[in-house]
Amino acid sequence: LIEVPDTITWTVQFSGVANTDGDRAGLIFHNPPTIGSSFDDFWINSGDVIYNSEHETYEAYYNTGNEFGDEIDLAGSGRLLNEIEFEAYAEVTSSPAPRDAVEEVEAVAAVEAVAAVEAVAAVEAVAGVEATYYLNPDTLPPGKSVGDLKTPAIAAVEAVAAVEAVAAVEAVAEVIGVEAVTALPPPFATLRIYANDGDLSDASVPYSKTPGTLLFTSDPITLKEGYNTYRVSGINVDLPDTVTWTVEFTGVTGNELNVGNRAALILGGTDVAGTSHDDFWQKDEAGWTTYQTSSINEGSDFTAKLVAQAWRSYRDTDSELLDNFGARVTAGVNVDFLESANLPLVVVNTGLQTDWGVADGATYEEGTAMISGTVAPERRAFVSSDADAAAIGNAIDWVIETGFTTTPSAAELEVGESLTLSAAGYGPGDVTYQWKKDGANIDGQTGTSLALTDVTKASSATYSVAVTGSNGGTSEVSAVVKVFSLPTFALKAPVEGSTTSAITHQVKIWALGGIDKIDPTTVSILINGVNVTANAKIKNSVRGLQASLDLVENSDQDTITGLFLGYETLAPGSDNAMNLGISFEPVGGDRVMTRSWSYTLYDASAGGGSDIAKMAVNQIFQRGEDLYVIWPGSPGLMLERNSDCKGGGWESIRSTVGKGIHVEKNCGTKAFFRLVRVKE
Repeated sequence: LIEVPDTITWTVQFSGVANTDGDRAGLIFHNPPTIGSSFDDFWINSGDVIYNSEHETYEAYYNTGNEFGDEIDLAGSGRLLNEIEFEAYAEVTSSPAPRDAVEEVEAVAAVEAVAAVEAVAAVEAVAGVEATYYLNPDTLPPGKSVGDLKTPAIAAVEAVAAVEAVAAVEAVAEVIGVEAVTALPPPFATLRIYANDGDLSDASVPYSKTPGTLLFTSDPITLKEGYNTYRVSGINVDLPDTVTWTVEFTGVTGNELNVGNRAALILGGTDVAGTSHDDFWQKDEAGWTTYQTSSINEGSDFTAKLVAQAWRSYRDTDSELLDNFGARVTAGVNVDFLESANLPLVVVNTGLQTDWGVADGATYEEGTAMISGTVAPERRAFVSSDADAAAIGNAIDWVIETGFTTTPSAAELEVGESLTLSAAGYGPGDVTYQWKKDGANIDGQTGTSLALTDVTKASSATYSVAVTGSNGGTSEVSAVVKVFSLPTFALKAPVEGSTTSAITHQVKIWALGGIDKIDPTTVSILINGVNVTANAKIKNSVRGLQASLDLVENSDQDTITGLFLGYETLAPGSDNAMNLGISFEPVGGDRVMTRSWSYTLYDASAGGGSDIAKMAVNQIFQRGEDLYVIWPGSPGLMLERNSDCKGGGWESIRSTVGKGIHVEKNCGTKAFFRLVRVKE
């Protein structure tokens, strides 16, 4: 189907017939048209010969397997090539037999048949039941005695899993592989036309440009036995000043010595119209090369005739009828137009539906590809012309429906953050949008998105957007946005960016103030990627949240793994960096929020004042039920203890000589520790 202007001309061209009795064809004159109008004349394309060569004797040039042909100088004559005739001689009685293509077949090993298996339902386990006996003489049945068996024991039954059914599989016979075979058609010729705009074959000759741009390639031309003139019509190619036409023979493999299996072009020595150099082009593996024959009778031009289009109006003065041919022009439907036009619902004739391939009741969302690949400009529906009322009603409901393809998402924000809510709606015609906050319209917000910038607690609300179609139909979706005013977090110890005074140190995090609270059950603390939450003390009060953690140096790393007691993998990073992070969820929210800090761990190998630190007990820590006492170890020092639960007097702990750590159970009362020098 094509769209036509106000005035058109229809033509017919007959091929394969001559103009003799028993071998001719024609159009029939007709009275004036019953619908529409036509002038009392008709157009005929007689054609102008723009090149023609003739010969007096027949001489053939054989070169099967290569493409060869003649260069023609048109010298400004008609350029719209309509047809070309060339002469060829062929012998095909002994040419290779034609054959169809055979696809490759992969070998398949034989497979034995598999019998079907029926499904088996699962069986639950059954507990065993012990035997019972008659024991009460007052309730004995007649004929029974005390100790007789009343009910026999029942053995336990194990559960049985269900078994799915297995379908039968038929046996597969062995298949032997077959290599692919290319098709071999009957002998044929292929005509090609090139513009001579390639490279110069001879730099000193300006007109020696090789064939370059391919302008036309014919369909295969079946070769006939003997000498024949072959005509190729309907070419419709605009020709430049210089062109080369070539022929390539396929399906014959011989040359002038192979009788019955050869083909050749006919040499013609005289240019009747147009001009051609006394040579011809031939293309082989080396490219294009000019050749000349050694013939003394004919030049090195092949016999051919090129005809350009030449339209002229014509009237048959001998005709008793008007010079109109009988015809009927029927308007059709352009499916490209149906897909691209602004038509939400299209009822398709069943015949067009079959040819077009659109399914009855097919629907396409805006932006999706339809049958031809064209993107739907809006929601489209197609129904068959013989569809029932229900199907058509469903299609109408679908195209006038208003809804959303993209909806805004709920969000949880902290005060000061920003968010953009987005939506994409559909409906008949051009849809409009209106954003709302807690059901009230937001002035000026009528686009597909709503920006919330630098939010406050007052920004917490249910935001919705309504989309309205041209028919007044509307649809609305919403999303809840929560804004949290959280406590202010601070790293109390060590100070952010500071360096600890020793490897053993305490970490304290405070989160105070704010309107919203932190859910303490969701708190997680990580140091250099190691989760230390389990050993942290987390307190939650009206003021806020406080978390503390003791990191105790392990002074016996030869026995206990890790720099810090209780943490085998916790270690400082590059340049002794300690990266601390806390994650949590606010009360009433699901978003995991984070804070982070960094500080530097004391480097014990750096020197400078470490001797002073060794003269006193550094720290006492409690972890669970244990007390940890840490000091710089020295062979001349020993730890002494004064504890109420040990009698209240100072006592030496001989096991601490030369050590730097002592661990004991906390008895719940006061305890004092000191370092003393070891007596000689």
